Amino acid sequence: MTLIEACKIAMEEIGRPATAKEIHDYIVEKNYFIFETKTPQASVSSALSTLTNPEMRVYDESIDCIKIGKSNCYSFKSQKVEKEIEFLENYESDNVGNVFLNPKDVRIDVKPMVISNIISRIKSKLIDLNPPYQRKAHLWNFSQKSQLIESILLSFPLPAFYFVEIENGVYQVVDGLQRISAISHFILGKGDGKNKDFLKLQGLEYLNAQGLKNKTFKELSPSLRARIEEFSITAYIVSASSPDVVKFNLFKRINTSGLLLTDQEIRHALNSREASTFINKLASSAHFLDITNNAIASERMEDCDFITRFLAFYLLPHSEYQADMDGFLNKVMKKITNTDKNTLLEIEKKFEETINTLSKIFGDYAFRKRFDISEKKRNPINKALFEVLTVSFARLSKEEQQKIVQYKQDFNLLFVKLFNDNQGSKNFTYSITTGTGHKQNVLIRYEKIKEIIDKTLAL
Repeated sequence: MTLIEACKIAMEEIGRPATAKEIHDYIVEKNYFIFETKTPQASVSSALSTLTNPEMRVYDESIDCIKIGKSNCYSFKSQKVEKEIEFLENYESDNVGNVFLNPKDVRIDVKPMVISNIISRIKSKLIDLNPPYQRKAHLWNFSQKSQLIESILLSFPLPAFYFVEIENGVYQVVDGLQRISAISHFILGKGDGKNKDFLKLQGLEYLNAQGLKNKTFKELSPSLRARIEEFSITAYIVSASSPDVVKFNLFKRINTSGLLLTDQEIRHALNSREASTFINKLASSAHFLDITNNAIASERMEDCDFITRFLAFYLLPHSEYQADMDGFLNKVMKKITNTDKNTLLEIEKKFEETINTLSKIFGDYAFRKRFDISEKKRNPINKALFEVLTVSFARLSKEEQQKIVQYKQDFNLLFVKLFNDNQGSKNFTYSITTGTGHKQNVLIRYEKIKEIIDKTLAL
């Protein structure tokens, strides 16, 4: 498969306008194309540019390049832009300078290790090769894995490995997952029991003449096996006692894999599976999928990010928000972990009830900006609007929700008026579009939605 073909398949399967980075990440995740260049994302950008340039031989008139926010996005013309979520948001724009750390609280140990230490930890399930987020192990093909083993046999130094220590001494891999999975595939094999698949060396650059082609680990000489097992690596390990913000930012800053993690994937990595499972449950509920028209992608946990924002502002008062969206969302993940099952069931019931109410009020226009009540065209789904509407309605009683449904025409008129009232500093449209993580914008959007809720309830 050529890179051009891989780009087209990725765009078709993503099913919405996507940036070159998103298309690159999808190709890597699905292993549709093996990049030999050191700048694979640039190669994807170049391929997409040729597809949309009428002067190029591979020009495809069925593909659009459109500007969404500050990004060029690519899609087939037949794919509806209205199914996309809004790109103009920046939750993290006000984070810088608002989070303070005491260096004494940060504990990162540098440990010299050998490959046999890594293998021992994998056997004891003390390194998690199946993290609870979308990034997967074993994305490399056999040649890429084999060339890593070849580097070890040649004593070439490897980049450092980064781990975060989580519960019970288990290491979560920050950077080095593909390298570790390649080593594990070669020495321990993939699969269970008799059906284990062991990597056979192929695509070697220097050692083919040594008779190593198609050799498994067990078929190597004792001296070569020892060379691999005793090969030294450097590991940086963030202690479990370090603040969560340190762990979160290590994932964001250090991870250099071809498929970089989204913030929500990092949150899932650093928190318990119970919290992740609960969020996934809400994100896969029939009411949520229906009201959003299945438009919010689940591949990189975008849907879970929506749900986490609802939970954060529903369970933690927005008045306590301190312009650190990452920290705020991480905090609610911890809270969910420590919440009993009965309370979680009540939250789930309230969420379903709220989504059902909003569906009755807005219909196909839920969580979308509306500047004219008679407008037929739908704008993209807006994340900040989803957050403020779901949270504000979830705080109402069942009777209050029912009354607004009864007066939904009046409520919708007030709602549309919000988008046309752009005077003064308390601009609702601005608060859900730009710098949506600024504390002032958070307070404005909750204040404005509360005003029109109160006016409707007073009818």
